[in-house]
Amino acid sequence: MSKYQSLIAAAQSGALILTANERLFRYLRGLYDQSMQDAGKQVWDTPQIISYQGWLKRSLNELGDAGDFWRRVKRCGFGSG
Repeated sequence: MSKYQSLIAAAQSGALILTANERLFRYLRGLYDQSMQDAGKQVWDTPQIISYQGWLKRSLNELGDAGDFWRRVKRCGFGSG
């Protein structure tokens, strides 16, 4: 049993799994996809497994104009620490 099985189970239940980097995101997505195939499924919903950077970009896009403000703040060097 993988040490990530509890995360895969949580993703199957609809939980948001936020990873520290793209490499872990890809690895967990692969495990999730494999678990779906092992269960005999041919199609499944996309899990909410996302890297921190991906989540941040998505969140800023969802904010619209407010997200543009935070992008400008970050470019000026604020909010990076």
